[in-house]
Amino acid sequence: MRPVPPLLPSPSGIRKGTIRGHRASWRCRNHPVADTSLRPMEPEDVPAVAGILADPSLAGRRGFDISRPVPRSVDSIVRWLNRALEEEDGAMWAVESGGVVGLARASWGWDAASPWVHVVIDPRHQRHGHATRAFHLMLDHLFLYTPAHIVQAGVPGWDEEGLAFMAHLSGREVGRMRRVGIREGAYFDEVDFVFTRDDCEVRRGAGG
Repeated sequence: MRPVPPLLPSPSGIRKGTIRGHRASWRCRNHPVADTSLRPMEPEDVPAVAGILADPSLAGRRGFDISRPVPRSVDSIVRWLNRALEEEDGAMWAVESGGVVGLARASWGWDAASPWVHVVIDPRHQRHGHATRAFHLMLDHLFLYTPAHIVQAGVPGWDEEGLAFMAHLSGREVGRMRRVGIREGAYFDEVDFVFTRDDCEVRRGAGG
């Protein structure tokens, strides 16, 4: 895999947006954004990433458990990560900033022209711009070095922070998968978003 191209960090601040009647805000702390980068994930990264993903606050937000938002053991996450590393129709990157702070993943098993992506950041390192930069780097890689014409992302309907993050990234809501899972005794939907090649080119041209 070719190196992910560099990208300037986005400025910190507050973005607000309405998503299907939900008013949400995405707030970054006014700290300088650290030098965040992506590198292909290696087997030796699995224990550190599994430890991050095992945090109970990430249940349903890990990218592989949207339909079952329940706590997972470190061992079960290690097994999933090892299987995912063997997949040939996708890629995983360690998100780095002075160490591993998260995971970025793309999957194009359905169609290489419209891959699905997900970014998850260690709760101890959230709100510092790591997810935004990692997402932008992943979009740049997919649009510059793969056949992708659109990139898709799904967020559980109960995840107000995730929905606000998609608005912060200017993701376009394109539909919902109804009743994908149950949380706290109630069914919930998956809200799906797309990012286009044109959107990415406009952002890069603006230096964002």
